[in-house]
Parts: sequence; C-alpha cells; structure tokens
Amino acid sequence: MSDTTVNPVPGTDPQQSRAFSFGIVALVVVAAIVIGMAGLSFITAVFTPAFFALTLAVTARPVRNWLERHHVPRIFATIIVLLGLYAILSSIVLAMGISVVELGRVVPEYAGRLQELWGGILTTAQSLGVDTSDLNALLNQIDWGSVLGLAQSLLSSLSSGGSQVVVVVIALAFMVFDMSNVTGRIETLDRFQPHLADSLRDFAHRIRKYWIVNTVFGLIVAVIDMVALWFIGVPLAMVWGLFAFVTNYIPNIGFVIGVIPPALIALLDSGWVSALWVVIAYSVINFTIQSLIQPKFTGDAVGLNVTVTFLSLMFWTTVAGALGAILAVPLTLFCLALFVRSDPKTMWLMAFFRAKDDEHVVEPKPEGMRQIRELFQTGGEGKDRDASAPSGGNGKNRHRRQMLSRLQRRRRNRGDTEHAEANHADTEQEPQPVQEPQSVQSPPAQETPSPDADTTAEPRTDTDPGAER
Repeated sequence: MSDTTVNPVPGTDPQQSRAFSFGIVALVVVAAIVIGMAGLSFITAVFTPAFFALTLAVTARPVRNWLERHHVPRIFATIIVLLGLYAILSSIVLAMGISVVELGRVVPEYAGRLQELWGGILTTAQSLGVDTSDLNALLNQIDWGSVLGLAQSLLSSLSSGGSQVVVVVIALAFMVFDMSNVTGRIETLDRFQPHLADSLRDFAHRIRKYWIVNTVFGLIVAVIDMVALWFIGVPLAMVWGLFAFVTNYIPNIGFVIGVIPPALIALLDSGWVSALWVVIAYSVINFTIQSLIQPKFTGDAVGLNVTVTFLSLMFWTTVAGALGAILAVPLTLFCLALFVRSDPKTMWLMAFFRAKDDEHVVEPKPEGMRQIRELFQTGGEGKDRDASAPSGGNGKNRHRRQMLSRLQRRRRNRGDTEHAEANHADTEQEPQPVQEPQSVQSPPAQETPSPDADTTAEPRTDTDPGAER
C-alpha cells in the first residue's frame, strides 16, 4: 500500500466555511449598526422624544384597561390616562425650571469660592515642596462656573428642549389614543410573526417594570436625600433632591452624578465635614434602598448585566445626549426585542446580555415548535438550571404555562398543517391494534364452547355450502 495521503481541497472544510461565513455576517452586522446609528444621530431630535412617548404610552396602557374594566367608556379612559401623563410631565418640567433658576442664582457666588479653595490647596502644596506648575496651568484652564453648573446644564437640557417637548406632547397624544385599538394588531402579529409578538410583549412587560420601579424608588430616595441635606444644612436641598430623582434614571453612574454638586456646595458653604457627611448620607441611602430593599420587591427588572448597562449608557448618551442617558436601558431593551429575541436563531446572543446565568431562555430545536411545547409541558425536567434553582420555580412554571397556552392558540389560529397531519395519522393508526386482537380471538370464541361442533359442522359445510350464509 502507498503511504500517500490525500490533502483536503482548500476551502472545503465545513467548520472553516462556517467560521468564515459567521465572520462575514458579524462584520456586515457591525457595519450596518454603525451606519444606522450614524443616521440615527441626525434624527435624534425626533426619534428620542418619540420613543420616550412610546414607552410612556406602553406603561400607562394597563391603567386604561383597568378603567375600562370598571365600566369607564374607552374614550374617557383614554383621555384620563393622557391628562394624567401630561400632569406628571408638566410637574417635572416645572420643578426642573425652578431648580435651574435657583442654580443660576447661586452658582456664580460659589464658583468664586471654589476657585479660592483650589488656590489655597495649591499654596499648601507649594509650601510642602511640590511642583505645582502643571496644576497652575490646569487651574487657569478650568471653568469653575461649568464645574458647579453640572446639575444646571443637565436639568436645563432636559427642561428647555422646546422642540423635544413638543414632539413628546404630540406623539404621546397619538400613541395613547392608538393604544386603545392595539389588541387586533397584536393578534395579527401573533399569527404571522409569533416570535416577534412574544419579544414585544416581553419588552412591554420589562419597560413597565423599569419605569415603575425607578419612579417609585427614585421618589423615595429623593425625599430621604432632601431630608438628609436639610438636616446637614446644605443650601438648596429641594433642588438637589429633584436632581437625585432625575439622575436615578441614569444607570450605574447616576448616583455619582447626583452626589457631586451637593457635596461641592456643602464643601464651599460649610467645609470638609459637611461635604463628607453628604457623601456618607448619599452612599448609605442609595446602598440601603437600591441594593438591599429594592431587589426584594422587584428582583431584576430589566435582565441586563452591569457591563451591558454601562456600555449602553455610554453609547446612547453619545447618540442622543442627556435624554439618551435616561433612555439608555429602554432603548437597549427595544433593540434586543427587535433584533435578538424576535428570532430563535439569534436567541443564543442573550447569553452575553443576561444578568443571571439561570435566566430561562428557550433554546430552538430542529423540530421547531413541537420541541418547545414538550419542554414547557414537562416543566423543564432534566434541565440542570431549572432543577437546581431553589427559588423562583412558581414564576417559571407560570411562565411556561402562559407560553404553552400561547403556542396552542397560535396553532389553532394558523392551522398548523404539521400537527394536523400528525394527529390524523395517529387517529388512523389507533384502531388497527384494536381490530387485530378481535380477529385473532374470534375463532377461538367460536371453537372453545363446543369442541364437538367442529365434527358436525364439517359435513354440513361440505354438503351445504350456503348454510353459513
């Protein structure tokens, strides 16, 4: 035998071709995202407030449904919800405007004091033999009014965007009225694009939970912060409380942004001790409420890990500005609902976004919806993640039952031919094993009662062939 080996033809390895094709797809997707976001930055003045209005309309929809269940006419229920949303937004914008005026009055005074304090620090450093030439150059470049005006710039950018406010008001009116007739559209989408319908339902559920959780606990944190600042003696305690409420919607770094201005004001007004007490009070309040109390009531509201949340904050702030920082989490959830959760082939990407490893994710099978249905019916038996979870089983089982009912409803609506043929084949095959025993058992049933009848029956059948008929 020859020892010659056959070299594979280059480019015919299936694994290499799959890796190559996946790399090309990834590059195309990244390029499309970059181009899309670049175009989105040009229309952010319209897109961002319109999306904000959409999330508010989705969040308020259960209130309208509750009013209808209590015999309130649909048109009046819609008007009540719309006026309630307008009242909430108007009160927030009015409070922001008052805060901006107050900050504009006191910032110039404290800016001069901050410059004097920094000059004293440099003088002390020079007396200790530290070279402060670079620090002096940095000192001359700093705009101290802008340092203390951080809160003012954020509040003014949120409250003075006249065009964005107009877009929010108009879009909110149309969307709230349009939400009253959304049931039929959901059923149509559920019939033709069931995965997309499920992902949008999940987005609506998460966005409602996100706004409610952050609003309720943000109000609690803001009130406690105001009381603590008033007790310490920090000026403009109400302004800083409102600022803490607004920055509560900014993920990850909202607490840091909210504590810097009041700490600086306390430092300039009363000294280092007051500033230190402000930092301690904010840290204790935020850690106790947001890290210990809030998770016990709400759990994981959005299902995103910390890294994804931070990167989404940086990205959407760059694209959409201050409002993008507040809408970073809702915008990320919306993109995941459209491009990841809507297709079983891309659900594996959720492994990089999930906050918990044991989060229930339905893995697509080659057999399609039948395998998913069997997974829900068996309750996830044999799955290590579900079996090892000590808590949360009732919620997961309830989720499986809901998903199973949706799958059954979809199958009935669109007349799944695959299931119909399978059920028809089963019904045709079921009577066959029942008839075979009857045909086998019927001759013994005629022979066993009288064995002598065989001898008498044989001549009768021979002589009279028509006797049996």
